[in-house]
Amino acid sequence: MALRLFILITGLALLARSAAASDFDAGVRAYDAGDYESAFQIWLPLAEADDLAAQYNVALLFEHGLGIDPDMDAALGWYIRAAEAGYPTAQVKIGDFYRTGFWGKERLPEALSWYQLAAEQGNETAGEMLALLGTPPPAPPAKEASSQNVLSPTDEVPPGITSRGDVCPARPDRPFNVKVSISIPTPPINHSLSRAELTARSFHGPDAQVLGLMVPDLSVETRVEQASEVIDGRICYWLESVNVDLLYKSIEVFVAREYRKGSCEYKAILRHEEEHVDIAHDNLERYKPKIRAALTSLLLPTPQRPVELASLGGGEEPFDALFKKVLEPVYKDMQADLMRVQASIDTPASYALVRAHCSNW
Repeated sequence: MALRLFILITGLALLARSAAASDFDAGVRAYDAGDYESAFQIWLPLAEADDLAAQYNVALLFEHGLGIDPDMDAALGWYIRAAEAGYPTAQVKIGDFYRTGFWGKERLPEALSWYQLAAEQGNETAGEMLALLGTPPPAPPAKEASSQNVLSPTDEVPPGITSRGDVCPARPDRPFNVKVSISIPTPPINHSLSRAELTARSFHGPDAQVLGLMVPDLSVETRVEQASEVIDGRICYWLESVNVDLLYKSIEVFVAREYRKGSCEYKAILRHEEEHVDIAHDNLERYKPKIRAALTSLLLPTPQRPVELASLGGGEEPFDALFKKVLEPVYKDMQADLMRVQASIDTPASYALVRAHCSNW
């Protein structure tokens, strides 16, 4: 934690030296005085007006909970917005998230892509990270060249895409919006099945007798908004929004009918199953920002990085494999993490604690 705070202060100090806007500097003075709430109030409208340094600072305040409640999802949104617009310090930050496995596992190819973009703009930290990871820092680009539209060596070009080159220029006037939402309904309580029937539904070991059960039905739905433009007879294509809904279509909690509703045993079983529901909710909250971050991968075409398509007609089809590549690792990690935590409260020791509350088992 101390190291992260040090990084926060250093980053803000560097931005203060490079900023010219008086409003921005007023935010820096408020931050230096410990008035984080005022700093946030000053920087937020600047960030919303596309001041990239302000976007980065707002992200830092959200990440560390300074002047505002900590909100990693909001922090990632601002980091990504600044990085997508070409702000090198934010690009390094996104690279760090990939390198440290923020959304499930270490993903060095994506980290290298972000470090490469920042290093091409002369960011020394990015160059140092590339060298540390065994990749030579890039030579300074020619002035007329643009790195924003070019795939890095680690990116894939799916079938149907001709290129992602200068023929499809960046569209900074068009936003790229990513939204990840979660939904968990209030679970109904089913008191109609016996212990034997519940045991038959869920295997907890050869000697187990199931007293309660939580049955979830998780669905992941992804929607995209697409756009295209013909430039010099070539089709340029990008995504303008990606929406992912993580929703439990149903969660049903069972309490064996042998235990009278309202009894000590009924309440103890219900508390245990409700803990399973809380774990399911926490799992989605924990992975929500990780999914959002994965969706800003360099693999996906955005207004800042359009691609040239061979033809229209099912423009989303070339990207089915890319969506799978981007999201599947996160979903697998999310599921594995959920199973691990759920299993941690389905142990003999946990069951003994449940039984210890009551006597009529």
